Formats: sequence, structure tokens, C-alpha cells
Amino acid sequence: MLVTLTVGQLRLLIREELSREIEKANKPTPPQRQESEVMTIETLSSYLKCSRQTIHNHIKSGKLPKPFRVGRRALWDKAALEDFLKRVS
Repeated sequence: MLVTLTVGQLRLLIREELSREIEKANKPTPPQRQESEVMTIETLSSYLKCSRQTIHNHIKSGKLPKPFRVGRRALWDKAALEDFLKRVS
């Protein structure tokens, strides 16, 4: 399909597109989410200064959130864990 534009129509299209691009460029970008640190049960144990069994007991009682799994590894998001602990305490 062939579209024929006059010079005036082409100028108007270019102005509109430039205006949109300038608006996008001037919009503040949201802050980039940083990679969060993950903790294994060993690092969580030393962080909380308690044994692995105590961590398992706290998970069962709801005092600690359940970990997410990557393969067989149990991991906790450190920032989410800190938020959880602030809400619980």
C-alpha cells in the first residue's frame, strides 16, 4: 500500500513524533531495582546468631518466612527477610 503525503503532512508527522520522543526523554525514569543479596541457611544462621535447627523451628512457627528454592538450595532474600523481621517484631 502506497501512501502519499504532502510536505505539510510530513512536517506535522515529524513534529508530533519529535514531541513524543522529547516527552519520553524528559520523563524521570524510575530508580533501578538493585540486585538483592540472598542468604543460605549458613549465612542466615550466622546473621541471626542461632543454629540451623532454630531456623527450621522458627520457619515452622511462622517467626521466619519460608525460603525460596533454587534446585535443592534454600535461599532467603535478605531485604525481604529484614522487612519481615521488622513487621514481626
